[in-house]
Amino acid sequence: MKHKKILAVSVVLVLAAFAIAIDITSIGPGDAEASANSTDVSVPINLKNNQSVSILEFELNYPEFLIFRDVTNTSRIADEDAVLESNVLPGNTLKVSAFVPGNISAGEGAILNLIFDVNESALPGNYSLNISEIMLLNDNGTVEYNATNSVFRVI
Repeated sequence: MKHKKILAVSVVLVLAAFAIAIDITSIGPGDAEASANSTDVSVPINLKNNQSVSILEFELNYPEFLIFRDVTNTSRIADEDAVLESNVLPGNTLKVSAFVPGNISAGEGAILNLIFDVNESALPGNYSLNISEIMLLNDNGTVEYNATNSVFRVI
């Protein structure tokens, strides 16, 4: 009988852990590829969320040969009142903020596209795109998340 109780408790704990894992939000840049001297190269910012998000902010560290040009929203941020801001910081870092009054609904895929040019001096190889200083909020407060990083490939 004691073993059945331990087994039952173990099953409940595994199911609870699985349910929590399903609800974890993830955010990060997607992989991108371009050659030296390319223009208007898009780096998607992907969000997988099971709850709405109305405010997001993050910093993205990128290779020095990338030249930031713009940030645009995707169809996942269809709110006409959405406000996007971007600032280039020292150290090849971009800070992006978004306020979406109508919320980013639960879903998966790109929410923003960061537009870069690639300097002619870029050498072939794989370079890191690292996201940090992330803040995700909704009407209930802070949204827990996992950050994912990616690779920018120069071909």
